[in-house]
Amino acid sequence: MRSSARGVAPSLTHLFITRDTLPSPALPSADSRR
Repeated sequence: MRSSARGVAPSLTHLFITRDTLPSPALPSADSRR
């Protein structure tokens, strides 16, 4: 489980950064994936 968390942490961080950088129209895709 620690392995999964390790892979998810960077993904979440990247998602948050992308959310801050990209406009809201571009984030529905990422939200849908979750």
